[in-house]
Amino acid sequence: MRIICLSPRMENYSFAFYQQDTLAELARQHEVFFYGPGFAAYDRNDGWDELFAKCSIREPELVLFAHGWLRDRPGEPIDRHPKLRPSESGLPVVLILNKEYANLEEKLRYIRTNQINLVLTHHHGAEEYQQETGCRCNFWPFAVDMRKFPDQPAVRRYDMTFTGTLQNKVWPGSQSDIRLRIQRRLFHCVLDTPVLLRRRFRKWNVFWSSQSRYSWVNRIKGGCWLGANSYLRLLTESRAVINCLSPVQLVGTRYFESMAARALVLCEESERYDGLFSRAEHCVTFKTDLSDFAEIVEFYLSNESAAGAITQRAYEHVRTFHTWERRIRELTTLVAHLG
Repeated sequence: MRIICLSPRMENYSFAFYQQDTLAELARQHEVFFYGPGFAAYDRNDGWDELFAKCSIREPELVLFAHGWLRDRPGEPIDRHPKLRPSESGLPVVLILNKEYANLEEKLRYIRTNQINLVLTHHHGAEEYQQETGCRCNFWPFAVDMRKFPDQPAVRRYDMTFTGTLQNKVWPGSQSDIRLRIQRRLFHCVLDTPVLLRRRFRKWNVFWSSQSRYSWVNRIKGGCWLGANSYLRLLTESRAVINCLSPVQLVGTRYFESMAARALVLCEESERYDGLFSRAEHCVTFKTDLSDFAEIVEFYLSNESAAGAITQRAYEHVRTFHTWERRIRELTTLVAHLG
């Protein structure tokens, strides 16, 4: 398929990898002309005529608005390039809805106004979005690029790992406080900063790199964000990784990345996993009130055979069902049936 893909250039975006993973896999499977901030051909003054004149592929068949096209910051217009209105492209249009907790009403209005042919969302609310916009919306879960992970298991330096934000600072109401409560269950803390592991957990080698809700605390602590290589190496060197739902209960990429790294996914109970992976078969869940958290950690870190059986099943499952290669094939099939 010949595709015009509208997206900022994402190779150097360090806060997540799924945007670039999607673009890279799209280019492996299709002929793609990328256009947007950071790409050589981009000019913010261009309309569709100018874009088509610059397009390096003949007779494009589809326009894809990728993850990074609509803006997410509060108070900013979501339309990155008003001269490129989807409804005026003259081609079928697919839009990947991203960060469904940020400016959702404006994004849905954009979809409805422009009568997008197909919307792909990582959120379980696809049916609700379809009813609200009148446009076809499909649940399109996150995934992983298996090329980034070694075929053979790595040496496990850490018994348990967590890295990332404790609670979304920009949209705090969109996310529960469970990561904060887990940190407090594991550590003696000052504000959002872990100071010392509690006695019960000190026999384990725990890697913990959290971003506080308070910017001034993060400035004092220094950055907690790991580069791509360091982050992926960390997962492969961890026996277990704590995973919690992202804002608006999104099942984020780390679940799939942990499984691909053959690390045990320790995660909160949720029905959001249904249809993605099976509890007790591919991951281990603990109660959201954390009443069984310590016992779960103790059992699985002390029983390598029980943990290993789950991680191996999870690895095979994610390799089969949750790769970006498969997601792009799913996109291709959906587009072929647009009619």
